[in-house]
Amino acid sequence: MLADGAILHGITTVPEMYFAGVTWTELWGVTRNPWNTKYTVGGSSGGSGGALAAGQTTLATGSDMGGSIRIPAAFCGLYGFKPPYGRIPASLGATFLFPSTSGPMARTLRDMILLENNMTGPTPQSLTALRPKLTLPLEYPDVRGMKIAYCVDQGWAEVESETEALFMSAIEGLRSQGAIVEEVDLGLDMTGNMIRLAITKALLSGSFGGQMKDLVAYADQLTTYGRYFAEVAATGMGPEDALEAANTQEALNIKVQEAVFTQGYSALIGPTMNTSALPADYDPTQDSLEINGKTVDPHAGAFQTPLWNLLNWYPALNVPMGLTSYNMPAGMQIVANTFEDAVCMQVGLAHEQVSPALFRDGRVPSLS
Repeated sequence: MLADGAILHGITTVPEMYFAGVTWTELWGVTRNPWNTKYTVGGSSGGSGGALAAGQTTLATGSDMGGSIRIPAAFCGLYGFKPPYGRIPASLGATFLFPSTSGPMARTLRDMILLENNMTGPTPQSLTALRPKLTLPLEYPDVRGMKIAYCVDQGWAEVESETEALFMSAIEGLRSQGAIVEEVDLGLDMTGNMIRLAITKALLSGSFGGQMKDLVAYADQLTTYGRYFAEVAATGMGPEDALEAANTQEALNIKVQEAVFTQGYSALIGPTMNTSALPADYDPTQDSLEINGKTVDPHAGAFQTPLWNLLNWYPALNVPMGLTSYNMPAGMQIVANTFEDAVCMQVGLAHEQVSPALFRDGRVPSLS
């Protein structure tokens, strides 16, 4: 990025050890959403999301190992892309952290694609970066005749009524352009908490867990959620947990393929978040979470992103769907088959052409 002339003018904050879907720490305080400061910017790339939404920067990067690009993008009304594993060179120390990747964030899809093209490609420092470099185009064929599957809740989620209404409007927008959009049952047979536990085992049964468990010695200096995950790592996750996570990944991949991609669908869409009404200082280890008057899992109940980190070879793109009545953005997640990044962009561009325009014509956050 520097070689191509980027001006890196700020480093934005993240939750402690990237292990939360909100952004607050003892060191940097609470990061609040420019659209509605009562609510969170998401996490872990929450500082990136907040800076973009507030107009403090044109582009931003994020990292994603449970939704950490797509969650802030959804909360902040942005485009954010989790590329498939290997598309962007892993940072040093994260080469074999298979559920994790880096990716671009922006206020428009074409800006985001330009940044993605800059970030991709092989490098001598990375064992896993894919060859040859993929350069995504800025223009795509229309979606007329394209078969797109949709699933509102992944078979487990409680989705806020406003979020679901915006999602159904997004479906109609794609249908208005000739896409064939049909509902599917993914048949995952897993709750959000089960998916979260599986990805926790995938992350903490390797080198990352080894780093995390050492932090127990500093428990009194950690946030409540940082201490929680350090203690989970310190329970000694090992080969059995890694095997269980791998078996879960294989089983989920087969179910997704059977329900979607072997049925002739080019993409799968669904809400990124189950609600946008997550307080800025929300603590998943202390607070409860209700959606539609129902209590949901405090760690996993708000997010539909972790599935695609367990299956990190599928590209996943967040696109904004519009604003709720409480002036918070809601996001849609577009998932394509393994390594078919361009399909995400094709569907995303079709959606952008008919979706409510954020950051244009005076529709910007008021910081109120």
